[in-house]
Amino acid sequence: MAKSEYGKGLVICLVKFAEHIEHFNASKMRIYKKWMDETPKNRKLMISGSPPDTLNYGFPYMQYLKMFVEIADKVYDGDYEKYLAKEIEMMMNAASDHLYDIEVPKGKEWDAIRRDVRKLQSIGLKMGHGFTDTKWTIEDFYKLFALTRKIALKVDRKIGLKPDEGKC
Repeated sequence: MAKSEYGKGLVICLVKFAEHIEHFNASKMRIYKKWMDETPKNRKLMISGSPPDTLNYGFPYMQYLKMFVEIADKVYDGDYEKYLAKEIEMMMNAASDHLYDIEVPKGKEWDAIRRDVRKLQSIGLKMGHGFTDTKWTIEDFYKLFALTRKIALKVDRKIGLKPDEGKC
């Protein structure tokens, strides 16, 4: 029977953290960022309801994009970077709960992994629970996810495996 609300351990906490940053959420954030980087003309086309194939990321992503633009316009006076930062912060709020009780085995041989885990905790909790009005970027999000992957690969190597990330 589970005793911890958010999990306790090393691998399970990494998995639960990564589940929150899964492909769907990451894809939404990427599409928001792509839209923000487009020309005004292409931005209009993307939220028009019938964008050209080159600007269409499929359902439900286009619906989320339209909501993103509407909310940013109404609530954030068109400050899309600020709204994207809030979206990232809210996603990380749920994900970073799994970093509170993350553990690394004792012993000097685990020091490198322990350092990376502490860095993940520090950044992840700041992003998710700091509420610092920091304008988090998609790049911040990617760095945190890359650090999670780096830790997972180090754990695999540490326990004697030869990890292969695969192609997708």
